[in-house]
Amino acid sequence: MNSKRLYYTCSGLLVLLSIGSIASAYFGYNTLVAKSKTLTGLKVTSSSFEEQERSLIKAKSDISEYRQLQQVAESIVPQEKDQARTVRELVALAEASNIKISGLSFPTSTLGSEKSTTTGPTQLKKVEGIPGLSQLEITVSSDTAARFETIIDFLARLENNRRTSAISSISITPEQDSGLLKFNFSVQVYIKQ
Repeated sequence: MNSKRLYYTCSGLLVLLSIGSIASAYFGYNTLVAKSKTLTGLKVTSSSFEEQERSLIKAKSDISEYRQLQQVAESIVPQEKDQARTVRELVALAEASNIKISGLSFPTSTLGSEKSTTTGPTQLKKVEGIPGLSQLEITVSSDTAARFETIIDFLARLENNRRTSAISSISITPEQDSGLLKFNFSVQVYIKQ
């Protein structure tokens, strides 16, 4: 082998080695970029799963924390729609306060009539913003006059009653020269369906 041939052989190997180095660097770089994108995607997915896991753990703790509140709410808001029971409770509260109720009236209803439809007027109205909760308006009137303290006692008993309700309007008329009052009021009774 002469020196010229050795020189060309070494030069050719050097060029091939340089091209191979550049090619392997290029393909290595592209592989690293692809693996980096994959790793970034996996990190995002992992952090999303970790956030979901934290949300689930929080939701489970909220469920156990608010379970007692739900039980209290269920025990406060009656599940039945029995008007007779509601009337008995109102009359019992009035009797305990020495008030004579002359009348209880409910809104008119077409339920039970032949022309009644599911979309027609009913006595129960849905409470906006709270699914499954309805309200029933009852107008309570008393023609017998009572003392102011007696009326306040009756309203306090109504407030502390197990049945959740709210007085929507009240009308008090004084009797002349007796210091006694006649009253009418409307009460909203809340019912969970």
